[in-house]
Amino acid sequence: MKNNGSYKLVAIEYLHVGKTPPMFAGAIHYHPFARPFADSALHVWAWKGNPSGMFEDFNPNLSSP
Repeated sequence: MKNNGSYKLVAIEYLHVGKTPPMFAGAIHYHPFARPFADSALHVWAWKGNPSGMFEDFNPNLSSP
């Protein structure tokens, strides 16, 4: 959330339903995800750098209220 109360997009979450996650960037980076939403997920920090890695689920530099 920005100082003015609005939100800013910093990452994308891809959800996949099925036993075999699709290939992404030449490797499988999908993580298990709780049903009923999906079988696996891929988190991509596209607009906010993540020191833990671009495909990690959580960014230690960010927090949520």
